[in-house]
Order: sequence, then structure tokens, then C-alpha cells
Amino acid sequence: MEKAIVVNRQVLTSRPQAVLMVHSLNGYTVCVIPAAFSLVVGQELYRPEHHRGVWRVSGSNDLFPANVTGSMTLDEAQRAFNQILSQ
Repeated sequence: MEKAIVVNRQVLTSRPQAVLMVHSLNGYTVCVIPAAFSLVVGQELYRPEHHRGVWRVSGSNDLFPANVTGSMTLDEAQRAFNQILSQ
């Protein structure tokens, strides 16, 4: 089972969304999700082996509403995260 962890979360003031930075085995991912979706920093996401494209939230059966690719370095993810927040 593949795991990832939420390392940063900020609600956008311009719209009802939140920006997340997620760290996985392959690196970092930045994504925008609905602000009402309940996730906190430190919470784990996991991907069951029999559902390759689906991420679930630890502590619930909720599906994570974005894809975690892990295609960024920490510096790239921080720049993207800050750029999204500034818009």
C-alpha cells in the first residue's frame, strides 16, 4: 500500500478552495481541493494495491479528490504553493 502525507494546507481567500502540499514516495505534489473537504496537516493518504488510481484519506473511507503524482522537489512545491496562494 502506497502512502502520502499532507505537509501544508491553506484555505484560499478568493474562492472556497484549499491548496495542499502532499509528500509521497516519489516527491511532492501541490493540488487544489474544495475547502470543505476535511484534511489536516499530518494526515495520511493511502492508495490500496487493488485500486491504483484512487487515494483514500486515513481515518475514513473518503476518496481524496485529486491525484498525487509526487513529481516536484520540495523547492518546486513550495514555489507553486506560494504562487497559488498569491493569486
